[in-house]
Amino acid sequence: MINENGKKSNKKRKEKINQELRERQTRAAERVVPPKLSSEIHPLSNSELSVRRKKQPLRSNRIKTVSFSDLLQKLYQEEIFRSEILQL
Repeated sequence: MINENGKKSNKKRKEKINQELRERQTRAAERVVPPKLSSEIHPLSNSELSVRRKKQPLRSNRIKTVSFSDLLQKLYQEEIFRSEILQL
């Protein structure tokens, strides 16, 4: 195939080079991202990302808030359990 500049161009060769480049970039990205995260990553468009952010809150490691009475009750139950074990 001859392009407008009069030079020969090989479309299949360019496609192969682009495919190799994509594969190298993917491998490089997989080396950077930990394996656990890379399995969860899938490409999304910007519109999908914005919709997902609105629908699903980000997962975080927040400490669950507990009322003081619930805490006292749990401590009391643990103390009873310990005393029962010690009596055995």
